[in-house]
Amino acid sequence: MTRKLVLGAYGVRVAIVDAADSGIGARLQRVMPPTVLVDGADSADIPDVTYSVRRSCSAGMAHPAYDVVCGDDVRLRDRTADEVVEWLRTEIDAAVAVRSRTALFVHAGVVGWRGRAIVVPGRSMTGKSTLVAALVRHGATYYSDEFAVLADDGRVHPYARPLMLRDRPTPRPDRFSGSIGHDPLPVALIVSAPYADGARWAPEVVRGARAALPIIDNTLLARVEPERTLRISATLAPTVVTLQGVRPDAEVVAPKILEYLDDLLDGRAAATTAEAGPPASRERVQAPARAIHAFERVIPVRFLRFDDVLEPDEHARLLEYALAHEPGFEASGVMASATESSIDPRYRASGTLMSLDDLVGGLERRLRRLVPHARRELGLSWFPVGKTEIQMAVHQLGDFFGAHVDDGNEAVAGRRLTCVYYFHRQPKRFSGGELRLYDSVERNGRVERAETYLSVEPADNSAVFFPSHRFHEVRAVRSETRSFHDSRFSVNVWFWVGPEPRWE
Repeated sequence: MTRKLVLGAYGVRVAIVDAADSGIGARLQRVMPPTVLVDGADSADIPDVTYSVRRSCSAGMAHPAYDVVCGDDVRLRDRTADEVVEWLRTEIDAAVAVRSRTALFVHAGVVGWRGRAIVVPGRSMTGKSTLVAALVRHGATYYSDEFAVLADDGRVHPYARPLMLRDRPTPRPDRFSGSIGHDPLPVALIVSAPYADGARWAPEVVRGARAALPIIDNTLLARVEPERTLRISATLAPTVVTLQGVRPDAEVVAPKILEYLDDLLDGRAAATTAEAGPPASRERVQAPARAIHAFERVIPVRFLRFDDVLEPDEHARLLEYALAHEPGFEASGVMASATESSIDPRYRASGTLMSLDDLVGGLERRLRRLVPHARRELGLSWFPVGKTEIQMAVHQLGDFFGAHVDDGNEAVAGRRLTCVYYFHRQPKRFSGGELRLYDSVERNGRVERAETYLSVEPADNSAVFFPSHRFHEVRAVRSETRSFHDSRFSVNVWFWVGPEPRWE
């Protein structure tokens, strides 16, 4: 029985006619990107290219063998089904990339991070697929390991075929704890960094027109469509940043690339980058360096941490409670107005459990007894403690929360003191997730976020108090597992100002 499969992507249609009834079409679908659509056999449109799979007529073959014909030419002869599938996969990739007039195809891997794309340009044997795999293991969203598909507006579209690593077999991205991207993303970062044995990670930071050169150099049709290539590159140039240079092992540089993009998106990336260790938990960090003018006054941030807050059996029960309520955690929202919140994965990614029983209430009452001491040590003016707001949060692989204040909306203006209690399973299976507390700077009578900050590790069974009006953020969590059990958990508590006492 002859079977026909029609695939379509980015304006190109490819037909596979299986005259040998080999099942090759079904196997081929499993190794093609989800964005390559199956149109079916009855489509009236004429395919741009057709490949016919026929049983080989050669004598003496020890196993079933097949030929592949395109037009009048025999393109492949006497090959196994596995060899035919791999050859067709490569041919279809090339057919779509070369024939498409709706998108520009660039030899590059692509991942998504906080609603932006990281593009890793490079031909074969440069290590781009290995770096893409490492970035996905550290929480990035998988888009492609072969092509960056660029539209005229400069956004990159997915071409997420299964990763093909030459040094080891790699399963589909959704089986190695990665998620697959579907929506087009603006390009924020280009990493032009081939692997070199013994290299040190100290890339040059390139901006402007030069930053887009790796895109031009790796565009398939740069000579055929130079005007379109230059137009899209010019669209990228004003906003994209390129890290350029050789790199060491992908597992070493992947978290540094994601952290650099975090700093870039949050306005803290310096003009150059080099290897550096993480700051000490209480060390004040400046990023980037910037002059403080005479009319500015820096107001240092303060925090107070309590260790060993719960007894071991209490800690165990709280962790058991969090793990048992995994289905109840919902995507965390961001306050859009005094009455509405919205989900914005570019600004916040985590899970929140709002309905808590008295087990968590016991923790809240213990923390409440620490408020007078925390208020005094943090230098806060006395205020009557009113209601307490409490929720549980989980940060998994890649989750974060951008810089914000806890009292910045009319609906939450009564918050005065914030407390975060951290807990997780031992041994710890994640890194990152630090609480970054920013200093404030007073400029012309206005108080704004400064560039300097303190970084606080989310130590197990510890509670951190800080004023609710201070800017802070949660840094991205990094791990090689998406297991809910290995996450960074916290109980977030806000102590509100209450009514003034009546002296009668």
